[in-house]
Amino acid sequence: QRRLSTGSWGTPADVTIVDPATSPTVVSSLTPNLTYVFRVRAVNAVGNGAWSSDMSEKAVGVPGAPTITTVTAASGQLTVNWTAPASNGGSAITDYEVSATDGGTPVTAMTGDTSLTLDVGGLTNGADYTVTVRAKNSDFWGAFSTGSSPHTPLGVPGAPTVLTLTPTADGFTATWTDPADDGGNGDDLGNYQYRVEDVAGVVVEWTTTASSTPSYTITGLDPHDYIVKVRATNALHTGMGTASQTGTVPT
Repeated sequence: QRRLSTGSWGTPADVTIVDPATSPTVVSSLTPNLTYVFRVRAVNAVGNGAWSSDMSEKAVGVPGAPTITTVTAASGQLTVNWTAPASNGGSAITDYEVSATDGGTPVTAMTGDTSLTLDVGGLTNGADYTVTVRAKNSDFWGAFSTGSSPHTPLGVPGAPTVLTLTPTADGFTATWTDPADDGGNGDDLGNYQYRVEDVAGVVVEWTTTASSTPSYTITGLDPHDYIVKVRATNALHTGMGTASQTGTVPT
């Protein structure tokens, strides 16, 4: 027999008949976040036994879904932030699970506490991942959140190679070879950047070519010797390595 904690046994109460007698038994159709009082008695052919002592327990339901707020990509990982679900199902949230999938086997990680942020590592650079999050209370895992838009972890691109300078009237036509590693899966190269130096120092600070094409015409230079450097970028990183070559703008 059960009743709400705000009621009394003197008012009508729900009765669950267990036949054959088994313990434990499941009492369903309870309202989450309400406290119920339970008691049990045995029944045989002669009649009803005495009721047991009362025991109270709050009904717990499934927590709602969190809401993802931001996903930030880095090399081999995504940093995910979210807000707690509107409903905890009647029991405090104790854990969150984050899942990232690129269409294959999901990569999952748990906070182990009530944190609302988590770094999910072990991801493949260049792969597009969709992220979901779900919450757990004392008894149940809730449903996963709506999936995020795709996010792509990327590493730092390598250095271009074989930089060649062909002098022009006021600069150079520079050509080079793409880096062996673009930080992703081979199609994640961004714009290139170039820099021009001479014996006095920097003439042109790092400037984008606005293209991933491995060539560019540098103009506006006076006739003398220069050092030209080129580096690669992708959507997240600027390459650390550079290709470097010396050339002379003719008089």
